[in-house]
Amino acid sequence: MPLFLPLVLALAAGIEALDVAEFLRNPTKLAKGLQALHQALRADGITCGCGASLEMEALGAELDWKVYPPRVVAPPPALLSLDPANIAERVSRAARIVAAVDATRRLAATAPGEPALVVALTGPGSLSAQMARAIGSEPAIPLSPTAPLLEIAGRTVLEVARLFLLAGANVVILLERDRPAAEIAISETWASVVTPISNLARFHKALPIMLTTSDAAPLPPAIVPCYPAAAIPEDGGRRPRALALGVDQLDWRLPKAEAAVLTTDGELPVDTDISALRVACQAVEAELDRMTATGK
Repeated sequence: MPLFLPLVLALAAGIEALDVAEFLRNPTKLAKGLQALHQALRADGITCGCGASLEMEALGAELDWKVYPPRVVAPPPALLSLDPANIAERVSRAARIVAAVDATRRLAATAPGEPALVVALTGPGSLSAQMARAIGSEPAIPLSPTAPLLEIAGRTVLEVARLFLLAGANVVILLERDRPAAEIAISETWASVVTPISNLARFHKALPIMLTTSDAAPLPPAIVPCYPAAAIPEDGGRRPRALALGVDQLDWRLPKAEAAVLTTDGELPVDTDISALRVACQAVEAELDRMTATGK
């Protein structure tokens, strides 16, 4: 039976009656809120971290928290001159990452192995595009297969993933929804920064998944491809191991294509009605049970 791992994080701030920015920086409230949200939804996983400019903020970008996900209003200082050691240090001190990693550790100690602890990070390609937009260099930098931003992005995602994996995360999802042009997607540079992330996850006995809207580039063998469920042909075609349901509506229809994991194509909006989401999750779980019982 497929694992059902919807990406739900900031929505738990309402349970703790906290502002989202404050909630995401408080490890105690974060762990409690995520546990309460899981008890309400009863999905197969808890989302401990999920994009929302997490990586950009860790590097020093200034964010506008008037909206969620927060918007980058100023790029990290001296972005192009960052060295690997400096990236690791910045990531390890970032308030949101520190809180999320601490919450992951607490949840791992409370219920080891089940539910799955999920971290969804911006993929290196998408992150390099975010960086380029922030410094006003798009498209010149991201279109270069040897762009330094791609290497910086890859190292940043690797260091963030490392912290979550050491804390007990057992599913790492890379969100490459707006992966840059094919020149990057098929480049050796892109493959060289994605492979260490997937290998690190496997080393920690975690499942690495990549959510992408493009199949232009072959993925590293260790990573599980994930495609939007609506884009999978019913006649089979490529049979992905993971599928993503859309967050733009909760009237989810399960695809007929085989999958080991069902997730969502992004984080559920912070204003999603929890009761409606609970009903949607229950419907998915009931359908999965039915399909398992009938051998489909």
